[in-house]
This record gives sequence, structure tokens and C-alpha cells, in this order.
Amino acid sequence: MRLLRRAKSFFRLLFRKKKLEAELDREMQSYLAMLVDRHLSRGLSMADAQRAAQIEFEGVEQVKEQVREIRVGANLDSSIQDIRYACRALRKSPAFTAVAILTLALGIGVNTAIFSVVYAVLLRPLPYDHPEQLALIWSGFKSATSRAPTSGPALREILHRNTTFQGVAGIWVGNGTFISDVNPEQVKVAFVTPPFLHLLGVRPLLGRVF
Repeated sequence: MRLLRRAKSFFRLLFRKKKLEAELDREMQSYLAMLVDRHLSRGLSMADAQRAAQIEFEGVEQVKEQVREIRVGANLDSSIQDIRYACRALRKSPAFTAVAILTLALGIGVNTAIFSVVYAVLLRPLPYDHPEQLALIWSGFKSATSRAPTSGPALREILHRNTTFQGVAGIWVGNGTFISDVNPEQVKVAFVTPPFLHLLGVRPLLGRVF
């Protein structure tokens, strides 16, 4: 029931704002008149009673603003007013508007391009079965800070002592030349151990795996 009342108040604020403001004005004036009557009953003159009521009421506009702030949807209404004000200001300065739009477009385009690269390189999951379970094994050297691919003997030792991984496979990447009837083409090639494709969950389009 409370949620229904809040929803009703929200829609009234959006679509019946003028009526709400008129009701608020009547309530403020009614309460102010009650204060004036109370001061008149104490023997004050009309002018003094109105002045005392204004002081006690702390300003009609201030009270109105406090009421507006606690209404349901007040933040949305304030945002809509800010957008309207910004649109009017932009219409008054076409040159500034064009520069602002161009700056936003460039900023959004650059950020989109950077995010696309970051997503493709770092965030996008690998197109294999259970990519989160894949791990790279590199060889390190005590005399250097760089790393290098694992050698064949080292890979055999890892396979022999493995108690952690479900499977281990090796890949060594290099360059090759593809000779065709038109022009030779430099291509990337890789030498892999037999369980490599099975470990990645990859199935060949034609033929069979090793």
C-alpha cells in the first residue's frame, strides 16, 4: 500500500506539477493565515501579526523548497529542470554548442575505440572450452628477468610430474612461407604436441586431430 502511494505521488509530480504547486500555495497561505489569526488573538495589530507570522514561518519560499525536496521523484524533477536549462543555454550559443557536441563525440569515439581494443585483448574470453581453466607455463632463467617457451625435455618432465593439471600440451610459434601460384605469403605457423587441440576442445572442420 505504501509503495502504491509513493508511485501515485511520483506520477502526480511528473504529470500534474502545476496542480501540486497550486495545492502547495493554498496550504502555505492557509497555514500562514492561521498563524496571523493566532497572533491577532494575542492582541497584536494586523501588521505586527503578519510580521510575526512571517518570522515564525521562516519564509514561504523556503518552506516550499523543503517540501519539494522531500517529494517522491524530486531528484528526477530537478534533473529534468537542469536539462531544460542546459538546452536553453546551448540554443543561445550555437558556436559553443557545436564545439561541445564535437568534443563529446570525439571523447565518446576515443573511449569506445580504447575499450574495444582492451576488451578484445584483455577482457574477451578465449574461444575455447572453459577458458578460465587454461594456464600458460613459461621457463624462467636465474641469470635473466625474461621468460622463454618451455623446451621439449622440460615439457616431458612436467608431464611426468604433473599432479595439478588435467592435461598439458606444448606449442612453439614461428614463421613460415606459404607458396601459391600467385605470390608467396609470410604466415604464422605453430608446432604443437598431439594433445594440444583436444586440450583446447577444438574440433577440426575437416579430417581428424593428431
